[in-house]
Amino acid sequence: MTKIVIAGKSDCPYFAKAELLADDLQINLPHFSAHKVSVHPESWQDWVLRTKEQHGWTDKHDGSSPLVWRELIDRGGKGMLLGGSNDFEEYVYQTYGLRLDLGTSDVVKTAEENLQYKQTELKEEAERRAQIKPLICTITEGTSPIATCLYPHLINGSTFGKEQDVALRVMDSEEKKSMGDGVIMELEDIASGLCRESKFVSSRSEAFADADIVVLLDSIFADESIEDETERKHNHLSHVKSHFETLGQEIKQHAKRTCKVLVCGQGVPLNYATSVLIDNCCPSLLSQNIVGMANFKEKTAKALLGGKMGVNGSTVHDVFLWGNLSGSYKVDTKWSRVSRLRQTSITGPSWFCRPTSELIYDHKWLEGEFLSKMETRNEELKSVLKHMPWMKMAAAVQETLAAWFLGSEPTFRHNLATYLKEPLYGFEEGSVVCLPVKFFPGSFEIVQDLDVTESAKASKNLAASPSEDSEEADESDGRIEWLEFVSKVSEELREEKELAVGMPVVEKVEKEKTELDQTEVDGEALDETVADDTVVIEKENKEDDAIDGAGDAAETARDPLIEPIAEEKEELEPDKNPENAEATNAEPTDDVDQPAAE
Repeated sequence: MTKIVIAGKSDCPYFAKAELLADDLQINLPHFSAHKVSVHPESWQDWVLRTKEQHGWTDKHDGSSPLVWRELIDRGGKGMLLGGSNDFEEYVYQTYGLRLDLGTSDVVKTAEENLQYKQTELKEEAERRAQIKPLICTITEGTSPIATCLYPHLINGSTFGKEQDVALRVMDSEEKKSMGDGVIMELEDIASGLCRESKFVSSRSEAFADADIVVLLDSIFADESIEDETERKHNHLSHVKSHFETLGQEIKQHAKRTCKVLVCGQGVPLNYATSVLIDNCCPSLLSQNIVGMANFKEKTAKALLGGKMGVNGSTVHDVFLWGNLSGSYKVDTKWSRVSRLRQTSITGPSWFCRPTSELIYDHKWLEGEFLSKMETRNEELKSVLKHMPWMKMAAAVQETLAAWFLGSEPTFRHNLATYLKEPLYGFEEGSVVCLPVKFFPGSFEIVQDLDVTESAKASKNLAASPSEDSEEADESDGRIEWLEFVSKVSEELREEKELAVGMPVVEKVEKEKTELDQTEVDGEALDETVADDTVVIEKENKEDDAIDGAGDAAETARDPLIEPIAEEKEELEPDKNPENAEATNAEPTDDVDQPAAE
């Protein structure tokens, strides 16, 4: 079956003439097929170059309109170039013996109709594309293993919605461009219908332009080669401050006002980094749209509690984290619950939950091993995997974003490091602390109806329930314990800000005093050593003098001339007797006037 492809500019009269001739052939010849490609005049040259390069016709056509070729199989097969309009007419006459005589007015009218139809088609296509508004999602350190584990979840509809298109921007340094191109190829091979665009960018301004969501996976670890702990913290926090200040300025200038920013990099003090971003992005961005991720530690706590109860960690809810995620924080299981119980005597529908306090009777485990495993779990995973727990981190990011955009169960609560617009639970206004939150589609709110003293009392009296006589004392102790915790967290957050700017004055004075004390100790040791050496030298000199004196005495005894010389020397020397010396000094001299006696 013969197939002719006719392509040309929509306003070209020669293209219209070839099109009419092909229509006539299709009517009269049952096995003749023609496919027409109308191209807008402004896009014609680019289209011709791509088509010629695709078929290898670089030197066989001058780029004029129309372009006609023959395909031996269905559309898409390798084509044989025929030429332009005159070449096509000659081919039809030689093959089928047919000519078509058309007036100039008919050809021009057809060309005008083609242009009008093409413009209408392009307008409709633009309107259709305008209705498709993909969510622009920028991932920093986009070639990292965590990012590659995260991408499939972002474009399968589970994170932003089943009908929400996504445009991914893989951001990383220019040195990792080849790896970034490989990530883009992999995303294309996934062939997700929701992924409207994916591209690698190294420019921050391009990456954050009109972004709807920014996931900051930047990892900044402390320099372990610095021995002094204060200097190591200062070095680390100063790097974090400089890096996130730059990111905050770029996001402020280029991202949308409604952009949501999630801080979740490894080795980064999340509370402090979130605070730096808020200081640099607000008020252009809303402070409640810049948060630090706490789900990584929350998932660890749920997994440990679920393992203790013999259930899946996904059925454990309302495990709260309070405070500074990179410093002093509290894991609160007072309100934790378990759903979808099947192996206990008390069961119910999917919404029915039981408190974990009814299922975990080992209170010593909650106070000891549970909290210690919370600190060592990540290191255990690293030692077994020989790398960071990338899948767990990616799952934590995905769950946080899904809850933030789609909402979560109204009865379940989660955790975020968020900015406080007013004092809450004892924490200061303007601080960034981890608190329980409720997620709604596109937003969240802080849970404000919790009695934190109950948690402190429960942790203190896990082994035995308090009596009525000690209830007031326990409540007072719980309040004091909570205030001490809040004070400790607030002090840590202030110290982080001070260390990021420079060494605190107190630390500098103590360090200089320590160095001065060490110098004095070293100097005293050196003086003692020199004194010991001096004593030894003086002792040696005295022994030498004694030996020399003994020799001189022996020689004097043998020489009769020395004795009279010695007697003369004694007469000339002053009297060394102190009494004689005082008498001599008391005698008046003739040169000095003596005071009159009273």
